[in-house]
Amino acid sequence: MKPENIHLTLKFLGEVPPAREGAIREAMAEAVAGTFSFPLRAGGRGGFPGEQSPRVLWVGLRAGGPEVAALAARLERACAARGFPREDRPFKAHLTLGRVRAPKGLEATMRRLRAHAEEDLGETAVERIVLFESTLHPAGAIYTRRHELPLAGGGP
Repeated sequence: MKPENIHLTLKFLGEVPPAREGAIREAMAEAVAGTFSFPLRAGGRGGFPGEQSPRVLWVGLRAGGPEVAALAARLERACAARGFPREDRPFKAHLTLGRVRAPKGLEATMRRLRAHAEEDLGETAVERIVLFESTLHPAGAIYTRRHELPLAGGGP
């Protein structure tokens, strides 16, 4: 797991033609309009779809979850208004630690996650949203920043 790859996904878009990036930027601007920065506190851990055979390892949110969900809902509406498909599943605010690529070592990893599930992992301020391009490689995803917008009161 690379710490720089930990992220909180507001909206997964899948493969998008470069010509549609402007529409995504417009949707992002609409979603952040009037949205102020807010604290986010991380804690709790697990796996999706379940802990027995997870495909994604995550950290939960102890504070900031409702604000994240509201921001995700605004982004979902703004993207849908521009022709992007709506997500079928309900939004669940979490920090993605990484994807499980192979079962080797998974049992030990899940034991460690469960052993520390109640620990508080600290607080940070959510000050911006970022559009990332994700390129998949055998060693893991490479994330490239394509665009970012600050929330009100979120710094430069």
